[in-house]
Parts: sequence; C-alpha cells; structure tokens
Amino acid sequence: MEYTVTAAFGTAFATAEDVGTPFSVGEEVTISFAVSGPVLISND
Repeated sequence: MEYTVTAAFGTAFATAEDVGTPFSVGEEVTISFAVSGPVLISND
C-alpha cells in the first residue's frame, strides 16, 4: 500500500507491505526507515 503521511516535519510518501489490513484515513501511525535499500528523502 502507498500512503502520504502528514507529520510535524511535513509530509512523506510511505509504503506498507500489509495490503490485507490497510490503515484508515486519520489513523495514527509510526514510520521508520529500512536498514538497507533505497530511502529517498526530498531536499524541499
């Protein structure tokens, strides 16, 4: 699943592998970065 997450620092694009249980709009979530692999961070 793909999401746009709004946080105190702004917005971020995020993905979640569990497509069987998607998050609801407005649900509070936490985000983390992968230990390896691509992590894209905008310089805006």
